[in-house]
Amino acid sequence: MLPGRSWIVRGALLAFAAIGVFFMVTEHRAHSFGMLPYLLLGVCVLLLYLVWQFEGHGKHPPQSSGKRGPKRSRAEGGAP
Repeated sequence: MLPGRSWIVRGALLAFAAIGVFFMVTEHRAHSFGMLPYLLLGVCVLLLYLVWQFEGHGKHPPQSSGKRGPKRSRAEGGAP
């Protein structure tokens, strides 16, 4: 290869790659759009699962036995 001509080779390879990507995108667009509703449904399920996990669903603290602490008088700041 001649010195100083490497930019021509890189430009030609880049042009061929760009043309190839263009045709891949245009030819496969119908398949991609046909799969879009399923992708949205999958994302919804995934987000529901993640929210459920990070909110600690099913990991509530144990319930008390129903006994309450001693009632405070109104002077102590308790309810009337």
